[in-house]
Amino acid sequence: MLFCIVVIFVTVGHFGFVLFTHNWFYSKPFPRLMGDLIQATHFLFGLIGLFWVYTLAQKIEAFVSNPDPIFLYDILLIYGLFCLFVGSIFLPINEFFRNFWCLPLNLFKQQSRCFDYTNHFLLKNKIDFLNDSFKLEVVSAVISTPLLPINSKLKILHLSDFHFGGNNNYAYFQFVFAEVEKEIYDFVFFTGDLVDNVSFLRWVVPLLKKIQAKHGKFAVLGNHDLWNSPDIVRKYLRKAGFTCLSDDWCSVNHEGVRVGIFGNEYPWFSAKLPNIASEDYDFKILLTHSPDEFFWAAKQGFNLMFCGHVHGGQIALPFFGPLLIPSKFGRRFGSGFYVNDEMIMHVSRGIAGSFPLRINCKPEVTILSLVSKNM
Repeated sequence: MLFCIVVIFVTVGHFGFVLFTHNWFYSKPFPRLMGDLIQATHFLFGLIGLFWVYTLAQKIEAFVSNPDPIFLYDILLIYGLFCLFVGSIFLPINEFFRNFWCLPLNLFKQQSRCFDYTNHFLLKNKIDFLNDSFKLEVVSAVISTPLLPINSKLKILHLSDFHFGGNNNYAYFQFVFAEVEKEIYDFVFFTGDLVDNVSFLRWVVPLLKKIQAKHGKFAVLGNHDLWNSPDIVRKYLRKAGFTCLSDDWCSVNHEGVRVGIFGNEYPWFSAKLPNIASEDYDFKILLTHSPDEFFWAAKQGFNLMFCGHVHGGQIALPFFGPLLIPSKFGRRFGSGFYVNDEMIMHVSRGIAGSFPLRINCKPEVTILSLVSKNM
């Protein structure tokens, strides 16, 4: 019985460690080839580790029955004890605190409309129902704020992670943007990873130019844009009517409220985070690609933060949650709304990915309505 429990904890600890190191490393500004090599290394280490589990559990059982210090020179035993600690202590504690920053449900209203684009080009077989890559979720959320004038409303469309070329089904994107174009927004925000292949930039103007926004459309770039000629990516975004922000502010007046929008592309396009806490705006919005700036943004006095990058984990398991979250905070910020002091962050699952496979993790577009607390 004890041996079986040890095997379970060691297995969970091994995979938990592999996932954490993968997510942490892939949040760093590595060149694309190095990032792919790191991914492959973690994948192989995760699989090879399965063959060690039985041996690790045996060594731990032998050490428990005879705790001779000489055993501590055994590298496999040390790794086994580490995995046992991770699986039995660290992961449960981490899971307990993982949703600590989530915005409480009583502070906002949310509705979802799901659309199943049936012209799948991947997994056309009996297990096709598992793939959520083409099951779009349009999320409509309402959050009240004291920063808007009485009876005022601000409608924001948040888009992220198109990965044109990774997902090369043009008809799917037509389907997505046909839903998006039905409304007129105050702001449209795009938070990075436009293309996986520069030849697909020809899609940008036909798909994005029709989206209408009263105060403008704003964008920042992500790591995949860095790997695909970022200056050309910005050129096409401008053609589609977007203002590209890279460590820049843009000021907009909305019903007497001075709204400041800051675009930050750290760590891929800048070496450090700036100190901009002294900037004077009535309402401060941050656009960035990664959720890793969450705590920095709150200290800088932002009221809203929008980001993507993590794709909601790409694969989300029941009870355990999202898996592949490329963030230095591990799986803490998978998707949805999070709060820190007076700042609210929205993490988008994005519209697509480099490879069109998602499990229990639908692509999304989000329409956020900010309303005054007096409405």
